[in-house]
Amino acid sequence: MIIIELTVRGKRGVMRLMNGNVQDMIAFCGIARRRDGSTLNARTLGSLGRLEELGANAESHGIDIIAAQEHRFYHPDNILKYHQVGSYQLVTSSASKNTVNSTVGGIGFLLSSKASDTLLSIESISPRIMVLEIDGNPKTTLVCVYSPHNSSVADEIENFYTTLRSTIEQVPLHNFLVVAGDLNARLGPDETKFTFNSKTNWNGEMLKDFLEEFNLYTFNNSFMKPKSQLWTFESPLGDRAQIDYLIFRKKWRNSVKNSRSYSSFSSVGSDHRIVSATVKLIQKS
Repeated sequence: MIIIELTVRGKRGVMRLMNGNVQDMIAFCGIARRRDGSTLNARTLGSLGRLEELGANAESHGIDIIAAQEHRFYHPDNILKYHQVGSYQLVTSSASKNTVNSTVGGIGFLLSSKASDTLLSIESISPRIMVLEIDGNPKTTLVCVYSPHNSSVADEIENFYTTLRSTIEQVPLHNFLVVAGDLNARLGPDETKFTFNSKTNWNGEMLKDFLEEFNLYTFNNSFMKPKSQLWTFESPLGDRAQIDYLIFRKKWRNSVKNSRSYSSFSSVGSDHRIVSATVKLIQKS
């Protein structure tokens, strides 16, 4: 499951965001705008305990929007399904069944009541891609992504990127775009300056081509950080990698003030860490 954290400040109220260990406010209205984002792969929300833990964390930290992947709720007869999670509402598209009939995948958004007030649309594009649009000036488009594993057949990975490309092509250029998720992609030092990974894998090559085509950048590779703040995933054997990314358009490069990994949300029971970015947008009046 991927988590994107956002806050929205409208004309009549303020919502709070906690990025890892740092609380910030962002404004969707006004001259100076902060739009902070985070991503976390939490593996599954299939058990009631994990779902309640996620909701409790969101409420205690004042998180207003969580874009979730791999929730593993199966409802093939409903394009979207609405679940009440405390004071929040989880909107999901269905997970799938694999060859041994196990439930896998699933995309969704957890929304606070304040976030719902600024919501323009939620759309399931594919089992691995979901799009949410938030009102504001500029409007914000959030794209949740969950790439096939690096060991998947080439056609599956290529089909994922074909769908993702067509999705991004539909986003207006003036929108503030955030693509966030577990890309299962390792970008090595030949592809990006600050990385935890020693080499680029096949998914990384696909991600690199996608970034170049749409003039995008992985902003959690933008800052010189100790290795301990770069890795996002740890295997059962203790091997670590950076495979989760926050992606923005390059034109916002100077607006991104910080991005790194944190050990927050560990109570959800994930083998991934949360990745946060602090973005401050400045517009002339």
